Amino acid sequence: MSRLTRAEQRDVTRTRLLDAAEKVFVDRGFHAASVDDVAEEAGYSKGAVYSNFENKDELFLAVLERRVDSRALAAGSAVPDDQPITEQAEQAGNAFFEVFLQQSQWSLLLMEFATYAARHPNLRERFALRNRRMRDAMAKIIEQHLGALGLQSPMSSDDLATVLFALGDGFIMTKLIEPDEIHDDLFGQALVLMLAGLQSSEPAPA
Repeated sequence: MSRLTRAEQRDVTRTRLLDAAEKVFVDRGFHAASVDDVAEEAGYSKGAVYSNFENKDELFLAVLERRVDSRALAAGSAVPDDQPITEQAEQAGNAFFEVFLQQSQWSLLLMEFATYAARHPNLRERFALRNRRMRDAMAKIIEQHLGALGLQSPMSSDDLATVLFALGDGFIMTKLIEPDEIHDDLFGQALVLMLAGLQSSEPAPA
């Protein structure tokens, strides 16, 4: 086998550090995790971490950047777009919520970091970019599904995606705090109530 180039070695080190960081952050939480913990998990010195990332904040943001929320978006886009909008809403809502239930510790970690980032303007904007990417992708899915049925929303697809995104975050947080009080299909039912009126809604103003 040929030896790795220096650039390839850096890539391998960075990947191992990110894998270790994700595990440590999920297991211990953002605040309890340390750079030392990540270095130990990856099998490197702390210096190797700082050679690749400025600090723990940068390390977490790199983990977040790499971990695209593709499963949640795929769950929504996989719903057939020729069904009645209420059936689509229920299926998409249940599928979306199931993804986050399966990775509840990651969801809890995101909530923890969101609160931390909100207090630090430089982190807040960068964390917001992740949310905007999610909302933009969600808005495209909404446009596709409404367009297939010839429906128009009384608000823009961007605004509707923002509402659904915020509603989903609220359901996830409540489920994490009161797991026995929020049944798993409640989010899907809420989307049905929200979107049922689209069949008779007026077109959104230009």
